[in-house]
Amino acid sequence: MFDWVNLETLAVVLSIAYLILAMKENSLCWYCAFFSTAIYVWIFGDVNLYMESGLNMYYMAMAIYGWHQWQQILDFCHIAVSSRPGYEQPEAGPLAEWIACHRSDDLSEIKRKPSGYIYFCDLSMLDISSTNIRVKVAKGDDVDLMLPDSVISYIQKNRLYE
Repeated sequence: MFDWVNLETLAVVLSIAYLILAMKENSLCWYCAFFSTAIYVWIFGDVNLYMESGLNMYYMAMAIYGWHQWQQILDFCHIAVSSRPGYEQPEAGPLAEWIACHRSDDLSEIKRKPSGYIYFCDLSMLDISSTNIRVKVAKGDDVDLMLPDSVISYIQKNRLYE
């Protein structure tokens, strides 16, 4: 009898590896995605879950497409990128080169074409989290700049976080 538990465990590990590698913008993520879904195609097909198997075949095709065609997204649109605390733009590698090739800081230039540019938006990021808000409300501190007035009213009316 075949050991399905170990095979499915491998598929789960490959799926998690895909997520981690994708977050690190590593193109090896597509290999993990492909092999994980290939295992699921086999498992679902063996237990007669043909629709699940078919869905995973689609995911396999998307993994192949994503690995080969990720740079083609700018054929269809512009990309606006906002800053995020703790994240730096890559300085080397294929992604950095792709960004350098397509980056534009000129909004009038971007408006003249329907696609093809990457625009970086510099935004003031506020350190707002639900935990900070709950702590401030419990202390009686002001949260006016952290929440819309309607949310503050709701919190006060329902005596939340006191």
